[in-house]
Amino acid sequence: MTSSGYAEIPNELLDLDAIPASVEDPAISRFAVTFHGYAYHSVERRTDNCVLVAHATRERWFAEGQLPALVTELRNALFYLQRSDHHTGGDDLQSLYAEQLLEALRTKVGLGDVESVPDHERLPSGYSLQDRLGLLEQVEASGDEAAFAGDRDGFFYVGVREGSHSGEPTIDGPVQLRRFDSAAARHDFIASHWGVH
Repeated sequence: MTSSGYAEIPNELLDLDAIPASVEDPAISRFAVTFHGYAYHSVERRTDNCVLVAHATRERWFAEGQLPALVTELRNALFYLQRSDHHTGGDDLQSLYAEQLLEALRTKVGLGDVESVPDHERLPSGYSLQDRLGLLEQVEASGDEAAFAGDRDGFFYVGVREGSHSGEPTIDGPVQLRRFDSAAARHDFIASHWGVH
């Protein structure tokens, strides 16, 4: 269940019948919380990572007119708008931005272009890998990047933070997060990129 008590719908189970056709549909608020952005971005369900990603998504749309390529990012943006409206009494879920998020989501789902969990995510500066994955192991720190390994929900991750000098997982700098289905696949990736055995 999400924080609002609605059942979550995994990306791979989304279909067009589940997605409102327009932000004018009152079901938009219920649909938006079928993805739990706080839980997705934090093992402790903290809000910070979800908010960072949602703000970065919105800023990119305002500045460049671009929306995310991933269903997960589109759903995170809608989730954040719903939570923001809930807490402030606002109407962001009825905005042109929300309409375009919804339209992009319906297009991707209609084409079957849906990831269950993204294999690769680019995350904004300040994003906490510690919050996302819990326990982290540093696997490399050199030059302008640091790499960390962590596990969550049966998957194996490597997060590479750009602009890192101290090796701390929560310092500023964008993050490239990669997901692997096995520890062996993650190990092979680490070995091929950094020669760490």
